[in-house]
Amino acid sequence: MASKFKDIIQEDVRALIRKLTGFEDAQDNFKACERFILSNLIHHRYLSVDANAVRRSVEGMVTKFHVHGLSDRGQELDSLVKDFLASSGFKNHSTVDIQWCLLSLLLHLGVNPANVMRTVENDLDASSFLAIEETEEFDWGAYLKEGLDDFHQDWTDDLSDEDEVDCMVAAGRGSIIDLPKLGEKQKLTNSEEFNGSFPKKKEQPLGKPIKSIHVLKAQKLIAAESWLQSNIQHEWWSKAHYNEKITSTHPFSQTAVLCDPNQKEGIKNSTFSEHKIALEIIWFLSAPCDTALFMRVISDDGMKVQSCVRPHVTAPSLKQDVFSSYVTSICDVTDMLEELKAFCSDLNGNHEKKASETYKAYSCAIEQELRPVFESLSQLERKVHEQAETITLLTLREELGPILSSISSLYELHKLSVLDWKENPNWLCAIHLLSVLLSFLRRGDGNTGRNFRIFVRTFRVYIKIIDNWLAGGHLYDHCDEFFIIKKVKNNSTLGASFEKRDWERELAALGIESPEALQVLAGCLLKAAQPLHVLCELDRLSELRKQTSNRCSLEIVFLQNLVSDLEPTQLTSLRTEKECRNPDLWWKKLDNLPASKANSLENTERKPTSFQKNVPIDIKSVMDHLHRLDEPHLMSDFKSFFSLVTEESTSKSHHKNPEKLLLEKLISISDKVSEYISIESCVERAVFCLSADWEGIAGALAADILIRERQLLHHLCTAQGVFLLQASYRLQPFLSHIFRLLLHRKDLIWMNSHTLSVLLQDCMDSDQFSFLVVTGDKEPTEMNSLDCIDSMSIHYQMAWPLCAIVDEGSQNVYNTILRLLLKMRWGLWLLEDLDIADLSCPKDKDISQRLLYLRYWLLHAIRGSYSFLAGHVLNTLSLKFEENIKNTKDMNLIIQVHKRFLMCASRQCLNARQPDPIKNALFQLVVLAENLHSLWRTDLSKVSTIKLDKIEGCYRECHQFLAASLHLLAEEDGLEHLVVLSDLFNWNIPKSKV
Repeated sequence: MASKFKDIIQEDVRALIRKLTGFEDAQDNFKACERFILSNLIHHRYLSVDANAVRRSVEGMVTKFHVHGLSDRGQELDSLVKDFLASSGFKNHSTVDIQWCLLSLLLHLGVNPANVMRTVENDLDASSFLAIEETEEFDWGAYLKEGLDDFHQDWTDDLSDEDEVDCMVAAGRGSIIDLPKLGEKQKLTNSEEFNGSFPKKKEQPLGKPIKSIHVLKAQKLIAAESWLQSNIQHEWWSKAHYNEKITSTHPFSQTAVLCDPNQKEGIKNSTFSEHKIALEIIWFLSAPCDTALFMRVISDDGMKVQSCVRPHVTAPSLKQDVFSSYVTSICDVTDMLEELKAFCSDLNGNHEKKASETYKAYSCAIEQELRPVFESLSQLERKVHEQAETITLLTLREELGPILSSISSLYELHKLSVLDWKENPNWLCAIHLLSVLLSFLRRGDGNTGRNFRIFVRTFRVYIKIIDNWLAGGHLYDHCDEFFIIKKVKNNSTLGASFEKRDWERELAALGIESPEALQVLAGCLLKAAQPLHVLCELDRLSELRKQTSNRCSLEIVFLQNLVSDLEPTQLTSLRTEKECRNPDLWWKKLDNLPASKANSLENTERKPTSFQKNVPIDIKSVMDHLHRLDEPHLMSDFKSFFSLVTEESTSKSHHKNPEKLLLEKLISISDKVSEYISIESCVERAVFCLSADWEGIAGALAADILIRERQLLHHLCTAQGVFLLQASYRLQPFLSHIFRLLLHRKDLIWMNSHTLSVLLQDCMDSDQFSFLVVTGDKEPTEMNSLDCIDSMSIHYQMAWPLCAIVDEGSQNVYNTILRLLLKMRWGLWLLEDLDIADLSCPKDKDISQRLLYLRYWLLHAIRGSYSFLAGHVLNTLSLKFEENIKNTKDMNLIIQVHKRFLMCASRQCLNARQPDPIKNALFQLVVLAENLHSLWRTDLSKVSTIKLDKIEGCYRECHQFLAASLHLLAEEDGLEHLVVLSDLFNWNIPKSKV
């Protein structure tokens, strides 16, 4: 439907765009307008037209016609509207109230939208109306200024910008603006040609002022072009061949002419002095374009423009090939510089995909690093122009060496850290960029300070996302660039979950090592995410803000940590070779200071308004501690440091943004510290401190809500009472009903999940339990009892946010333990269901006695195993778990304690989730109990002694295997709890006959 509607209106939409904007079909602006209009027309969410409002508007127009004495028009409008609304074409139309929509459109279009004058038969035509308007025009300006003097301005030779604007305004009625006079070289040579370049306007009447704005602008443009030609344009720019006049008598000064191989072929070489070449090189680095020395050509693949040296151009003292090879490196660096500038400008262009804010911050950092490069080029150009000293190609190369090296190293960093952001997802581009920048901090290539500045400026985007998330409770990632993603689950009771993107695998595929600092930061944020989400959904963020109101923003904390780590090294010089080689030794000494740790904590908790004040330090105690360290160099360094600290504390601070001040301070010391310490370790420490406090505060608030308001302990005890059969006295009717159904499953009496769920809810007095039986493709009559128990599961429905503690994975572990206990309880129920009175027949006394002994041994083994699992293991763990939950004050710790409880319970219950020989032997005892139950119910005269011998032999093998295996396992570390079960089977082992 939408596609048909689009085809119908598309041509009209395009015609509307052409009429209103004047754009052509091939322009990007035209396509953007078309997408905007079609999107609003097809996918609009506007309210329907109010028919009553439209009716009132029409009635108002009819009333207005009657008031103005145009009754015939009012009556005609009223009749036309009624005929229009009663038209039969609207009855079967797909759009409801289409007639009112069209009528509303006509009302809106009737407000003269295009400012076009419409004429009717009885009205004046447009020409006569304009003529009347022109003749009847009244000069209100002269009327209002009657009795006042005209304003005159004395123009000076040097006009400011405001004066130039004022000179465009007429001084008064009939005044003419006097233009500033131009020099002789700037006068127009052909007034007729100038007049022909602009359309001639109709002469104004004498009573109107003459507007000469366009005349002034054109005259200034021509004057500026004339000035450029006479002052800036160099003669060698316009000549096809230029040969520098050589005045030197040195034999090598004419090498280009003497050794020119192209003279025989009639090809002329252009020669420039080294002064001109130096200027050309500097200009080309600053603004690449086609010059007399260089030119821009398209590469072989046609994808980009490259720089190269023009052929047949050289210096007088160099051969053409030598000069070309000497200057080619300038072209390579220029291409690097242009690629960096193109990347920065391309991020701000109009593209279908929005670039990440991390890349934009990185581009700003690149521009900041390139700014000193262009300033150095400008200073070098000024130096060449002044000619205070001789500038040759050799000295120019020495001057340009640091600049070219800086550009090359910056380009290398850029190529390794930047991916194609138009093809790759923003989150991968951002995390790849940050990972490479962190890895470059390890390099000792002399550019560590620059790499550090780029990383700090780039990482601020992530810090702002984290700050907004932790402070506001919502993860705002508009550009989809953060390394953590929020996923909304289909089940509304579970809410949303936060997951780490698979950036580690993606970085490994690109050959980049995942930084440990970012891994730790992601882990801390994931721990803080769930409590924050709970507080946000419960509308309890105000409590979090109360506890964090006196804290700085994370950006200030990050920058403060970096400054506190790096600032001492700005004021010190580590003179000993040992300390220079081992920077960790210096940091260990710094960490041992008594005030360092307290100061760092106070810095993080300081209010934003007090960021400029240094932390009060007990200088005497610090110096006493340094005396005990016996480090004279460290002593002298800290003396100078404390003297500057006290001076700075007394000076008045400027009112600036705290983040800006800290960033400026950090950038000012970044180059001076890379020589002494590892900046990477300082950055990692600052990153680690970003979310540590927030995790504990949010987790404590969420834990208090879960335990006190949401009754977490009650729900956990209720769930464990069913899953771990701790409430077996209440579950007895439910379990007995299940076991009876298992016993008679051959009679096609099978379990009904709904009936059993109702029975379970009645037993536990809770409607949150549901019982499920999933047999798959198998028929219950074809399954053994153990397989039937494996098909059972119980689900405990917990409201949000309690479901974050007992999630689906936790309930799967609970059901695994439940099935193990049900199997043991099933065997115990079968043995307890046997009545001794059934064996009172005196004829088969021997068989009866053997069956009694077998029942005794099976009861001893199965009941002891069940008591060990349900009582000794699970009951002990549950008591310890309940105590740990009461003492836990953090939501993440509650989740960890619960997961640790399930893991210990699963492991100590004979690896309930994994196949195990001991567990299989216990299941074999349950099968023997089922066989004994069937023999017990039959006529004793029909019991086969062979079958009875086989059952007794099987029991002896299981008992002996369990006794030996448990005895060996109980001696291993971590399995000491199996001693109780080992003693059960090793107390008395059957030898020959049961």
